[in-house]
Amino acid sequence: KETQLIPGSEKAKPDELTEKVKATDDNDAGNFGPGNKHVYILSNEVSSNVVLAYRRASNGTLTFSTSYTTGGTGTGGGLGNQGAVIIDEGRRILLAVNPGSNSISSFKITANGDELSLKSTVPSGGMRPVSITVHGNIVYVLNAGGNGNISGFKLNNNNQLTAIPNSTRPLSSTTAGAAQISFVNNGKVVAITEKATNKIIT
Repeated sequence: KETQLIPGSEKAKPDELTEKVKATDDNDAGNFGPGNKHVYILSNEVSSNVVLAYRRASNGTLTFSTSYTTGGTGTGGGLGNQGAVIIDEGRRILLAVNPGSNSISSFKITANGDELSLKSTVPSGGMRPVSITVHGNIVYVLNAGGNGNISGFKLNNNNQLTAIPNSTRPLSSTTAGAAQISFVNNGKVVAITEKATNKIIT
């Protein structure tokens, strides 16, 4: 289908596209264990991309805990993006992009949040993935390199990613400057921000 601008009456609310802090808080105790709070970020290193895990104290202080290899590589520079690492708290899954190796990774988060277990690293369906989103067992990734596109995946019962056939779609322009992808409208729509075109597309 041809990419279109969102009509004014159907635009997503700003808070639906706001990047959420990738951390567990006191309200997540049921999912991650009482009193355990964690923050996860990506290193985006050229040699080996890793997820860096930090413990967050009640006063907001972060203490480095450990790192987990994604099975891919980064670019070593800024991506100008949002959503490179996300958490599905219900399934206790962490998803991350590997912009240098054109792949994405899935991790299982242990019940207390102290450990990540790498479950899969698969091609992203395009070049330089910069943002990822999940709703239920459906995952979409935004690829900013080359002509730019989005591509879909499913999470199986083992928390491994498999590509959805014929799910790849182009952006509004081959020079879109893609920045973020996010499910909205209860998973019925994916919205993508494009910096070079000043557009939000669905």
